[in-house]
Amino acid sequence: MKNSIKHLLQFLLGYERYLYWFSLFIIKTLPWKKNESDFVVFNSLIKGDGLILDIGANIGVMSYHLAINHPQSTIIAIEPIPSCFHTIQRIKNRYSLHNINLLQTALGNTEGRIQMNIPIIGNAIQQGLSHIVDIPLWQHEDGEILECPITTVDSLIDQCADKLPLLAIKMDVENYESHVIAGALRTLQHYKPIVYCELWDNDNRYESIQLMESIGYTTMVYQHNQLIHFQPELYEGLNFFFIYE
Repeated sequence: MKNSIKHLLQFLLGYERYLYWFSLFIIKTLPWKKNESDFVVFNSLIKGDGLILDIGANIGVMSYHLAINHPQSTIIAIEPIPSCFHTIQRIKNRYSLHNINLLQTALGNTEGRIQMNIPIIGNAIQQGLSHIVDIPLWQHEDGEILECPITTVDSLIDQCADKLPLLAIKMDVENYESHVIAGALRTLQHYKPIVYCELWDNDNRYESIQLMESIGYTTMVYQHNQLIHFQPELYEGLNFFFIYE
């Protein structure tokens, strides 16, 4: 969506109402969006019942589809930005998604507090690009800075009341993936869940791949209607599957 149109809709509807209606629209259209076909594949790979983590749940679109497709599993939607978190709450309530649990925090490789930036581009708030301040996406950034708690996947799983098997992790944290993985190594080695994440073509991508492969995971991508081994020189996409072998 062009930033000018996004800005107009945010102005006319109000920001939180815009997020809610935008979430409803994307929920309905996601199965037919070509750029989301990789997520559809990931969703289909999850077998059995257990725990699924949606790290960087944003406005709840993928949490919704995970919950609908895996009704006997528990989806933990993890989102630090208050406006996005409230949108997921509304989506959960609208569709009576009782198998979604919400957690308002960032994840990384440390415990405490951290600053995040919600970028503003062309006067439009870009909630989908919210990121840790210490990992800027551009050289010069405008946006709203807020402080939020941060914890690790290992700590989160240790504190889960239900010791369900961890089946899968979807992760979209805007260049912070390697930090999240570093804080999840014990959990990943124990449960060996399928991991699906977006990785930009930069140092974070290769640090993430190196960490995952160091504990026994294989890096895969979806091309030509099949999962194949990642070949850097041949792959131009952003979505990656990590499968334990």
